[in-house]
Amino acid sequence: MPHGLAGGRGDRSGEGRVPAGGQAEHRREPRGHPAVRGDEHPHPHAVQGRGGEGPGRRRQGQGSPAEGDRSAPRSLSESRDRVLENEPVPSASRLPYVRTIHRGDRGEAVRDIQHRLLDFGLRIEPEELEGRFGPSTEEAVKAFQQRRGLPSDGMVGADTWGELVEAGYRLGDRVLYLRSLTFQGDDVRGLQKRLNALGFDAGREDGIFGPRTAAAVAEFQHNVGSASDGIVGPDTIGSIERLRPAVEGPSRAVVREAEYIRHIEEKQTLVGSCVAIDPGHGPDDPGHVGPGGLSESEATMLIAEDLAAELGARGAHPSILRTRDDAPSPSARALAANELGAAVCISIHLNGGEPTAEGATCFYYGTEATYSPAGQRLAEVIQEELVALMGLMDGRTNRLTVAMLRETRMPAVQVEPCFLTNPTEEAMLTDPVSRRLLAAAMAAGIERFFGSVESATGPRSASGSTDAGRSSAGG
Repeated sequence: MPHGLAGGRGDRSGEGRVPAGGQAEHRREPRGHPAVRGDEHPHPHAVQGRGGEGPGRRRQGQGSPAEGDRSAPRSLSESRDRVLENEPVPSASRLPYVRTIHRGDRGEAVRDIQHRLLDFGLRIEPEELEGRFGPSTEEAVKAFQQRRGLPSDGMVGADTWGELVEAGYRLGDRVLYLRSLTFQGDDVRGLQKRLNALGFDAGREDGIFGPRTAAAVAEFQHNVGSASDGIVGPDTIGSIERLRPAVEGPSRAVVREAEYIRHIEEKQTLVGSCVAIDPGHGPDDPGHVGPGGLSESEATMLIAEDLAAELGARGAHPSILRTRDDAPSPSARALAANELGAAVCISIHLNGGEPTAEGATCFYYGTEATYSPAGQRLAEVIQEELVALMGLMDGRTNRLTVAMLRETRMPAVQVEPCFLTNPTEEAMLTDPVSRRLLAAAMAAGIERFFGSVESATGPRSASGSTDAGRSSAGG
């Protein structure tokens, strides 16, 4: 019994049950304004939400809610079967990429974003509050992005919209349970943090209610004498809060992942391992464009193809997550990497800014409260190789909360090897020889992560990092 929990409040029926023929209530009106569902969003091409709260993001062809995706489990056996069978739980973000909302836009979608930003205490000038995305709205978006560990570009894309929706939920606002279109939000993250603190393995504190979180809920309920149905309603929340778990310090998930790093460095090699490669953006979402006309979507595909060739030559099994004509959403790409059973995932993007801005940066999943140790380690070794082999300016490693890092179930990083808006670095990407060297540096870092070779910058220290050229993680 984890942490010496006292058992026995006696058997009682499950909570949060749905009436016959109905559904458990799981929506609220976040912080004083109506929630916007996927089929209600005022902007027909707006970015999509997560977990059904706000515009839902589902892959085309996935079963509709009427087919039972969102129905609460109605029995103990049904709930536990879902957990014990470990059914693949897809992310809630499934639809193809849709238009980003940015400065200059007008309409109900902008007004909805503004109301959410105001709820978080961010200032927007009154003259913009009727749905005009002006300078103060852009600054408010940037401030929100900085709080949530997102790229601070002032535009509301899929990741920023998802975070706006999720940040509006607190534990107790809705009934939580395992479903294929997963609940996602700050309430789920709070639940995971508390369960981990009590010694129940809820997995990474990523705000996604997946099988591991459901299993931890059922185990907790069993230990306090409740029906182990995995449904988180007022009774279960009350039981958790009465135990007053100490949520400070490293979580169980962080400690477990640190142990995984030692295992992969000692036991697993790159040879035979599947590596998922995500070329950022796509044909309908070009990303940054260099002064010479090279788009980020084209450049990331060129790098991905060179990286796949380099990894294949080293004995790995690389898999590129999109084609030149395809632009799946970030969550759909994360799902694809999960379904591949990839050992690691490399998402490739390029930075943008002033023409003189330069350098490489690698990102791993992390918030102010938690992070992925394996992702951090992978980011560090790739960063070191890029700086050592390519002579790039060291932009260091940093935490990021985008879907590709959060929703993947393996060590994942976002690599931004250079600034596409810098003419010199754009020229490097158009040169096949330089690009292959860039891919070789990334592959060397990935191989180091598996513990099979030493760094190009020198022998590794006892901690597993190099003595020279070490990048310090941000966040």
